[in-house]
Amino acid sequence: MRMGGRGRIGLMVLFFAVTPYAFAQPEPVRTLKGHAAAIRSLSFSPDGKRLATASDDKTIKIWDAATGKETLNLRGHTSLVLGVRFSHDGSRIASCSDDKTVRIWDTATGKLLVTCKGHKDGVTSVAFSPDDKLVASSSADKTVKIWDAETGKEMRSLSGHTGFVFSVAFSPDGRSIASADGDGVAKLWEVATGKETHALKGRTVCFSPDGNQLATTDGAAPVRTWDTIGREMRSLKGHSAWVNAVAFSPDSRLLATGGGAVKKTGELFVYELNKGAQVLSLKVHLRTITAVAFHPSEKLIATASGDATVKFWKLPE
Repeated sequence: MRMGGRGRIGLMVLFFAVTPYAFAQPEPVRTLKGHAAAIRSLSFSPDGKRLATASDDKTIKIWDAATGKETLNLRGHTSLVLGVRFSHDGSRIASCSDDKTVRIWDTATGKLLVTCKGHKDGVTSVAFSPDDKLVASSSADKTVKIWDAETGKEMRSLSGHTGFVFSVAFSPDGRSIASADGDGVAKLWEVATGKETHALKGRTVCFSPDGNQLATTDGAAPVRTWDTIGREMRSLKGHSAWVNAVAFSPDSRLLATGGGAVKKTGELFVYELNKGAQVLSLKVHLRTITAVAFHPSEKLIATASGDATVKFWKLPE
């Protein structure tokens, strides 16, 4: 069975069905409602004033982060929207979908600027290079592609993964790309040459903002941090079920992880990395947490969930 259209990625939406579910939880600072299905990805604008979300309802929404008001609703994808990222100058967002495309939008007007076509299966994750000239995407076709962000031209295709590639990220200096697949293998690549340089363990991956480390999740296994030459630094335990998302704080001091059993309360953990200590532990949302992001300047963290909401939580002092 292939994964395009309503294929294997599409089947995953069954686990995120929105169903009322009662339990006690701490009060969030803010809750964003408006999507009609599970939210897969979220991204703050660099100034923290806006938040973009991607959903199984085939839309991308942009919200006022301070008020929770929806400001733009972007339509164009023909299947589940699985990833979204703001550019570093805040003027564009990139989205990716099970419809096999990457799309780049103007964040002021909502106008579609570029459509990148070339993947042979659903596109699972997307990232801008630090200078915003390139966009990287990961796909169920087992490749990572690099695109010209202005023209949509494919610049390079990275092959070597043996499973669906679920996650992609640029290093802060723009010289490397990290990707991770469903077989639990994460890889580091040189952007300039496409050469694979290191292999790690993980199904999702992200770089710290200071560029000194990476974090990976690997199902229900402990979350791991690594240095940039592939040496494991820490193993962080706490989750009782699958871990879907990981993000560093802007100062690279904290690491947030989100997940949970598919039909139960989501789990959010925040770790202080120098000590490897857990500083926040919450059971929140009606369904598993699918994405996490730190606010760029405030002590807030945003979580997205299969319950079709985003919630903002206050970080400890």
